Amino acid sequence: MTSKHLYFKLLREDAKRKLWAAALLGLAFFFILPVPLAMVLPSYQVTEYVTLEQIILRRTNNVRMMLGFNGGYPMVAVLMFFAAVVMGIATFSYLHNKKQIDFYHSLPVKRSLWFLVNLSTGVFLPAAIYLVAIVLSLIVGAVNGVLPGLVLKTAASSFLLNMLYYTLTYITVVLAMMLTGTKIAAILGSAVFFCFFPAVSALSRTYYQAFFQTYYSGTPDILSRTLLKLSPIAAIAMAMEDLNPVRIISVTAAILLLGIFAFFLYKKRPSEAAGKTMAFNTSKVIIKVPLVLAFGTAGAMFFYSIESSLGWTIFGNIVGVVLSHCIIEVIYWGDFKKLFSHEKTLAVCLAVSLAVLLSFYFDLFKFDAYVPEESQIAYASVDFNKDSWVYSRNFDPEMGADSILYQARLEDSADVLALVNEALRQMEVEAREGDTGRKRLEGEYRHRFRMDVCYTLKNHRKVYRSYVLYMDPVMETADRIYTDAAYKQALYPGLCLDESAAGNIVYRGWNDNIQHLDGSQQQWEAVLKAYQEEMAAMSFSRRIRENPFGELLLISSENIQTIENGRETDDIEPVHYQWGWYEGYYYPVYPSFAKTIQALEDCGVEMKELVSAEDVEDITISGYGPFDEEDEEDGEGDFAAAEWTKPVYEDDDDLLCQKTYDQIEDIEKILSACVIDEKGWRNGMTGIDGQYTLVIRVKGKGRNQVSGNFRIKEVPEFVVRDFVSLDKELREKYRAE
Repeated sequence: MTSKHLYFKLLREDAKRKLWAAALLGLAFFFILPVPLAMVLPSYQVTEYVTLEQIILRRTNNVRMMLGFNGGYPMVAVLMFFAAVVMGIATFSYLHNKKQIDFYHSLPVKRSLWFLVNLSTGVFLPAAIYLVAIVLSLIVGAVNGVLPGLVLKTAASSFLLNMLYYTLTYITVVLAMMLTGTKIAAILGSAVFFCFFPAVSALSRTYYQAFFQTYYSGTPDILSRTLLKLSPIAAIAMAMEDLNPVRIISVTAAILLLGIFAFFLYKKRPSEAAGKTMAFNTSKVIIKVPLVLAFGTAGAMFFYSIESSLGWTIFGNIVGVVLSHCIIEVIYWGDFKKLFSHEKTLAVCLAVSLAVLLSFYFDLFKFDAYVPEESQIAYASVDFNKDSWVYSRNFDPEMGADSILYQARLEDSADVLALVNEALRQMEVEAREGDTGRKRLEGEYRHRFRMDVCYTLKNHRKVYRSYVLYMDPVMETADRIYTDAAYKQALYPGLCLDESAAGNIVYRGWNDNIQHLDGSQQQWEAVLKAYQEEMAAMSFSRRIRENPFGELLLISSENIQTIENGRETDDIEPVHYQWGWYEGYYYPVYPSFAKTIQALEDCGVEMKELVSAEDVEDITISGYGPFDEEDEEDGEGDFAAAEWTKPVYEDDDDLLCQKTYDQIEDIEKILSACVIDEKGWRNGMTGIDGQYTLVIRVKGKGRNQVSGNFRIKEVPEFVVRDFVSLDKELREKYRAE
């Protein structure tokens, strides 16, 4: 009982010594919670378009957002982070002062009790201030018509979560205080704990991306799933984005383990450590070696990014290792004469960092060449990256990869391996022949893909790779994969919808004009069935030659109801078929979808080609040179696939070559070779020529022009000749000037 009373008495006395911190924290909380709410909430006023109920709903959502644990208003989390750093240093600052530590340790109080008191003060004091700020915020909300009961659950859960992550940050700083003997060293140590693991994770990924051609950036390896999370900053950021029970349990366990370790160090910490950079000699090497290795590899990458030669890369590695080792030694000893102390450790760090660098630089472990045997593969998945309008919705933040690689399973991996082997063959050609090989491939082929692959082995290990290849020689193989029924349904969720979703279909055509379907339920179902059948049969080979001219919204009734309910609760505008973004997609309609087009016409939808030659007033083509004689001789415009640079003229206004075509025969040839941006962006198979841009003026439309580009290697001969001539005229003009 005496010990219990003593604990609370010491806690009260310690809190009095921290009143300056409490005052600063209270002031900060006052200006980031009650004051902003008092300013924002009255700004919502009743108008002829907005009712009082809607105003109260908006105010309630605003209070919920500002009090909630989310990224919508991160100021509380930011304040709690800095408060944890300040409180962690202030609470145990006496350990870094020889006079104070002698005084406190001479008191008739057990060191374990004294540690517990100091640790508790740093948690309870901010918690009390934060709680007062929440109460004041609820009062401000109540004054403005927000019932506290509607936001109390959000405020309570946010309080617990913010205090949980505050404690994680706080105990990390306390650990840094235990390991160091000066405040500067403690601040640097805290920075290391906060940033080291995310920095190593980012550096490792940079190495993979820089030196391995087949590295898939979404690989859910230890770097992204474990190492990155070993930092309070990363933990807070990920929790605010995606909170789940596993994260809460993990953070709680981390707090307990760090607290026990900090208590162990506190008991072992010698009193004479005050004033020294590091409190324990054994911790010097444990901290120094990882830091030196990290700085060495970072130095190598810095010089590699400037000049990607082996010599400069090794030079950067040596500079990073030597400089970081010397600086850390000076910090440890506080003496420049100790610059090159522990030269053996320096030599080992240099050797290890060089070994890591060279293993990446020369791919000593054959990362790029690795392909599992077919007998080892349980199933494989492929992402062709040709439908970004779907992919952007399918990213799995927990897995760290596009979920298409998890959903679209191909039990027969032979076709996948055929594509991979062709990609490796092309990589070998470029590696062996250099620019000559690259240009030869450009001349032979035109359709270049980035293909992500996931092999799931029979031992349950997943292997990820990303390849860039010309798909022309294996297009039939790619078509077999793309038209596989299971693959198509995983890629396009709308192909799995049943007849109940038919009533939700709308058609979006030219100028984003929305048309709802007329007719009966049977006719709507006919549209859905026809589209699902024709989209399932659509191949890459056909997509190369076709451009979509319309779109169908495919969405389930359950998703529509969920969206409507959510939007009513969150006071968002109702579902808008023009600009809405929901758990459904606008699927492209291609000209060859005869059954779908007929079914839509039966439902009263006006189907019309996106732009016909008769609709066009004229077409203006723009392009930057150079356009030389070699380009003119190539009637198919093959030069367009090669790299080009702008000519260096004196006046930027005269860099551009432009010509307008208004003859019907020219317009027909141009339209047959171009992709119109209006709907064409939903078909990633049509390779675009980057040297020309088209502006098409249309007769009698709501919007009088659209833009487009030529398909790669399909620039009409007469356009090539005209632009060679225009380029020559510009060159002669500038020479004359």
